[in-house]
Amino acid sequence: MKKSILLSILSVVAMAVMAQYPTRVYLCGPGTPSDWNTERNPMYTYVDDNNVPTGMYEWVGELNNGQLKFLYGSSWEPAYIAVTDGEAFSIGVHQFAERLTGSDPDNKWVATAGRYKIELNLIDSTITVSDGTGLADKNGNDQSFAVAIPSQIFPVGDGTSFGWNPGSSEAIDQVGETGVFDGIVLLKNGEFKLLHQQDWGAHYGPIENGEIISGAGTYTLCKPSGDNKWVVDSVENLTAYHLIADVNAGTLVLRDTVFELPPLTTLYMCGDAVGGWDFETNAIELQSEDSVFHYEGMLSDGEFKFFEKKDFGSQAWGAAAAGTPVTGSGQFELVRLTEDNKFYMTAGKYKLTADLKNGLMTVEYEAPSAVENTQADRAEKVLLNGKVVIIRNGEQYSVLGQKL
Repeated sequence: MKKSILLSILSVVAMAVMAQYPTRVYLCGPGTPSDWNTERNPMYTYVDDNNVPTGMYEWVGELNNGQLKFLYGSSWEPAYIAVTDGEAFSIGVHQFAERLTGSDPDNKWVATAGRYKIELNLIDSTITVSDGTGLADKNGNDQSFAVAIPSQIFPVGDGTSFGWNPGSSEAIDQVGETGVFDGIVLLKNGEFKLLHQQDWGAHYGPIENGEIISGAGTYTLCKPSGDNKWVVDSVENLTAYHLIADVNAGTLVLRDTVFELPPLTTLYMCGDAVGGWDFETNAIELQSEDSVFHYEGMLSDGEFKFFEKKDFGSQAWGAAAAGTPVTGSGQFELVRLTEDNKFYMTAGKYKLTADLKNGLMTVEYEAPSAVENTQADRAEKVLLNGKVVIIRNGEQYSVLGQKL
């Protein structure tokens, strides 16, 4: 008895949730173009003047011979199913049932291949099927979105210049109230999506998660229910594109552009490898005219990373993985940091090149010669003008090995 009451309560709660009307439902099954993929055929709800979902959906397209049902979201439950399993999905009006839990019946309709127009009405629990011959395709990609269109979007992902740090992303503005966003984006191999704000939450992505972007072209765009992302491929270095994201048309257009990112002219090295984590005492300031920075000198055992400003809250660059060891010469990926990933240096004399444009740190390790090793024994530390200075062969060096 208690179990029956509990199930009744759960059903009422689920019904109440569903009564709010989802922003989208999905056609699913081998009778649809997507087989059993749960997110390839969305039907977005129409909205009223206050942008509130009305519970009315429409789809036009080709069906195959096979089973189908309608999912509430990207999960298998809740779902809208046939009243009787195996019911023909024929032209006419059909009542549907609701599958709220995995223990409920999982009845499917059976479609016959052809072109159809489908109207789903959650108010009276009906599905109207009609002949779609001569009608243009209509699916979630070309219907209005059931959420307010933001005034700006923010690219984020390891395929962008911002990494997975929403706070570092720069806005691309909407043009008037057209639903079209127009701006510049820097992309390279990796994933990305377009956030509605500088924080996690609503975002635009491709209709199918993992859609490949290989350069300039036209790609799909929708407000996904899942965490759909584009995947940039064959773009080795950060490349600028003119981005036009059209929410109403459901397209992401990338065009080649001659835009160049203004260079960063100052960068700071900080960490135990350069003496400590105090910016005023230990940070080494590097200068550049083209976002490519050079350092030459001694480094100690320990971690370090690069900062845009003398501020731990400023944009930082470091290793792709925390504690990436540097024990000699080589090339290392240099990324905009969203996590505290530092390089770990082995003490020695190095030449470092930090190329922010291409995301690379080139390291040249200078092994000490036998003469240098012998002369090192003759070095002495003295205090000059309140600073510790190392005297070697008549030359003055800082404690980090930089010649003064």
